[in-house]
Amino acid sequence: MKAMVLERITDLKENPEPLSLTELPDPEPSGKQILVKVSRCGVCHTELDEIEGRTPPPELPVVPGHQVVGRVERNGPDGDKARQDSRRKGVGDMIRYVGLKIFKTLLALACVLTPALNVAAAEGQDEKLYTGSEDIALEMELSEKECFVGQAFVLDVSWLSRNAWNSFRDANLILPILHDSRFKIMEPSASFPLDSEEAVGLPVSETRVLAMPGKRTEGGVEWNELRFRKIIIPGSAGRIEIDAAELKCALLDSKSNGQSSWNRYPSYFDNNFFDEDVPAGASYIHTFSSPQTLKVKPLPPGGSSSNVVAVTRSLNIAVTASPKMVAAGDPIELKIELSGETYPEGISAPDLGCQLAGVQFELDKFLATPEYDQNKVIYKRVVRPKSHTVVEIPPIAANYFDPESKAYKVARSKSIPLEVSAAREIGIEDAQGPGAVEAEKPSYQYWAILAGLAVLATAAVFVFGRRS
Repeated sequence: MKAMVLERITDLKENPEPLSLTELPDPEPSGKQILVKVSRCGVCHTELDEIEGRTPPPELPVVPGHQVVGRVERNGPDGDKARQDSRRKGVGDMIRYVGLKIFKTLLALACVLTPALNVAAAEGQDEKLYTGSEDIALEMELSEKECFVGQAFVLDVSWLSRNAWNSFRDANLILPILHDSRFKIMEPSASFPLDSEEAVGLPVSETRVLAMPGKRTEGGVEWNELRFRKIIIPGSAGRIEIDAAELKCALLDSKSNGQSSWNRYPSYFDNNFFDEDVPAGASYIHTFSSPQTLKVKPLPPGGSSSNVVAVTRSLNIAVTASPKMVAAGDPIELKIELSGETYPEGISAPDLGCQLAGVQFELDKFLATPEYDQNKVIYKRVVRPKSHTVVEIPPIAANYFDPESKAYKVARSKSIPLEVSAAREIGIEDAQGPGAVEAEKPSYQYWAILAGLAVLATAAVFVFGRRS
């Protein structure tokens, strides 16, 4: 195993890299010890105190690290053979042997020897005893292993189970990439609608995500599958390690009397995954997907690198304008439609400020929320011609980067002829822009009704006066 080893006590201000990467023999469990492959580690100030000598380790060299959670690899010769499985273990202090690497204050561990104790593999205040299951699996897959900054790709996540979905409770699917600031995360426009009879709501990283149910057969075994997708757009270059997805849930025992709540709510709410009331006899399952590695390459330097709207092999742009006959200063709504060999969520709006603003047009600051339609995205912008001398909306350029040829390219729309008359007095309707609803003016029926009411009121006063 590889380990980061502390050879001597040192001052971190003078030596910011006190650990050295060393190849060590894999530890062998003896007696009733178990070998645990560590997946998570708690971080505290102890490691810094050990490195700088305030609480020196009992011996040097040493591989620092403690408070870990991992999976059982194998037992020692005197251990219980029946317990040699992939159960998750929690391990406290006083461990013998840990592989650790340190980067600033982030600790990640490799493996550890510890006594075979019945410890709840819990994190935080969770005291449930979680185990693995051969009947449940979690998969996370990237559509690309290499891409450029700004290039959209797909992340697919699947929850596989041989059990019926209504036998699960208290589910929590953790997807760390959703909170990773290095990525822009978007919903795919091709997702099924909320009123889909097939959509299933899943609790994912403190949000609700809609998943599509299905079946999968592997090795002659049929699995139930819940699958959802996210559009991922990297914002920085580098080799990025994407943490594994993680699933915690309760699985009802076959003899449990837990009742299904399905068919009580709309389809996308209609499940037990959010129920925290778990009947006795349920087992708690904890499983992981495989982590992923993504290589993100920077866009090459160039004159167009600062205003690229997409990273795609091709890009089409079409622009329409309405109305085309206006007075100077009147609003014109531009509808900019973009499509290409990429996901539409990865196409941003072209910069109109440097193309239309200036002597010809004024641009309203408001840019409407983009509309996604299958493989295209639509942006809307209101512009106003400054003068009656304006005769057209000029071609609008959209710069993009072709990852195949590694070249910057430009897509251009066609020009749109306009008929612009001299400026007129601008009213509130013009300030509201195109599509504003004109206030309904009172009709002659309205005035007739008012006159009738006045006559009736006069007559009533006259009659009342004579009676009195």
